[in-house]
Amino acid sequence: MAHELTRRGFLETIGALILLNPLEVLAQREDNRTKALEDKTVYSISQRGVDFIKHFEKFMARPYLDAGGKPHIGYGHLIKKGEHFVERISEREGLALLRKDLARFERVINEYVEVNLSQPQYDSLVSLTFNIGENAFCRSTLLRKLNDEDYAGAAGQFEVWNKVRGKVSEGLSRRRAREKNMFLNGVYDFKNYFCK
Repeated sequence: MAHELTRRGFLETIGALILLNPLEVLAQREDNRTKALEDKTVYSISQRGVDFIKHFEKFMARPYLDAGGKPHIGYGHLIKKGEHFVERISEREGLALLRKDLARFERVINEYVEVNLSQPQYDSLVSLTFNIGENAFCRSTLLRKLNDEDYAGAAGQFEVWNKVRGKVSEGLSRRRAREKNMFLNGVYDFKNYFCK
């Protein structure tokens, strides 16, 4: 008799699951996702993070080609098709471009990183993403490890992004080491960047 009750209870449970409206299930999942996004902390880059990026990018008043052959101006602003700049820009204009660019990369980190971050971790990720681009970051093992809560594994991935056209760049290697140090230890070290 007990066996039949268990079986009946099982069948009733299965029946109830089958009768659930698929739209209700989807709506519940979306409600859960929306709630999680509402609860998520939205980060902003600190002034120390901005200063770190400014130091590595260096201000250039005139358009120049980076190591990868792409045109830039100001503090590492990638000149896109249709953008035209006079012969020179002021440092103030360069800072405005940097702030505009950083806002885009801040959104990327806030949208795709699913774990809690310290301010230095966030700043280091914005610096990295500003330098490698949002597509590279979004497809990276670093992001996957970070979202799996493997902070040490994610930190180890900074060093992967030290190449220009397939060749190791000493400058990028130094920058990645400092971003990694910022991520792991909260140290904003850029004073001896150009020293070996």
